[in-house]
Amino acid sequence: IEDLLRQLNLFCKECRRIFGLCVFIGLGNACSPLTNIYVSYQNALEALGYKAIADASPVLYYCDVELSNRTGPGFDNSTEEELMAAIRVGSRDETTQMVAQVANPVYDVKLHSSQYQVYIISILNVMFRLLEQYKIDSRIVFGKNLDYSVILSDVTDKERMRKWMLSSCLKLRDEIQKERADSMQSIISKALDFIQAHYKDPELSVELIANHCSLSPAYF
Repeated sequence: IEDLLRQLNLFCKECRRIFGLCVFIGLGNACSPLTNIYVSYQNALEALGYKAIADASPVLYYCDVELSNRTGPGFDNSTEEELMAAIRVGSRDETTQMVAQVANPVYDVKLHSSQYQVYIISILNVMFRLLEQYKIDSRIVFGKNLDYSVILSDVTDKERMRKWMLSSCLKLRDEIQKERADSMQSIISKALDFIQAHYKDPELSVELIANHCSLSPAYF
């Protein structure tokens, strides 16, 4: 099997040198009898899911990749809340640090492409919940031609995915800050209008103004 791996690696290198093509080969395990060749074929397809970790060799041997850690980093409720808080109220630096904290672990372990996709979907879920909460048009953050299939197919391109994730989270953070500022300005204007209309009323109070603005007196 070692000689076959060397020959396949040489083939991939020649494809890159001559044609400029980046070729990956999945190699299944040996099977006997030959009628079980379909099992080896399925294993070869499974091995190709590990292209993200094929930095050293473009040939992925099923028996090697299956020895890697198949348990991906968890995206638990605590991580989700921290990411949401960073985007919602954090500074740009804090958001950048949190995105790195969330993104880096998934690329520090050897995972199948499907596991990368599940993790990215969890992050997208957080972002869309914030978009819905603040009534922000997703096209502002993701562009007019958002294609989820392209995003999920590119998850194994580590640097590209990190840059996309950071850019999207920062855009969302900036839009939320803008929305909050606009909302606060609207509340201030509403309060000033109410005060101007009722400043002669001896019963005018913080409680009345806060109630008019749909806020609690403590917050107001």
